[in-house]
Amino acid sequence: MYHSCTSLALKTGFCLFWDVSQSKQLTSAGFGTSPDRQKLDLRVGEVVACERVPKADRLLNLTIRTGLDERTVLSGIAEHFEAEDVVGRRVTLLVNLAPRKIRGIESQGMVLMAETADGSLRFVTPEEGTQAGDVIR
Repeated sequence: MYHSCTSLALKTGFCLFWDVSQSKQLTSAGFGTSPDRQKLDLRVGEVVACERVPKADRLLNLTIRTGLDERTVLSGIAEHFEAEDVVGRRVTLLVNLAPRKIRGIESQGMVLMAETADGSLRFVTPEEGTQAGDVIR
């Protein structure tokens, strides 16, 4: 059985595919085969601002403090979360994706989400005591 990201992630190439029955990564769309691209740089991020992307039903524009910088990340979660409810959350962020323009806005990473059996999304949230910029191993 394969588990994947939302259809928006599939269209943009920001998606990881997992064989959940074997718990191993199969492919990662958006990454090449060079050793540098195969390394996933996962960090704790803190959402400092969030707003809906105009004329986009599913996109939220998040400003995330990474401990390295503040960056813009677009995420297809607007059907599941209100923008004001996302501000202040600590999130798991993939920071070493190449920037990609979506709807004219440059997205500089990907927020990791878990999809439940009923199709709702949940943030993959770091434990209490972690700070923005902490490396996730």
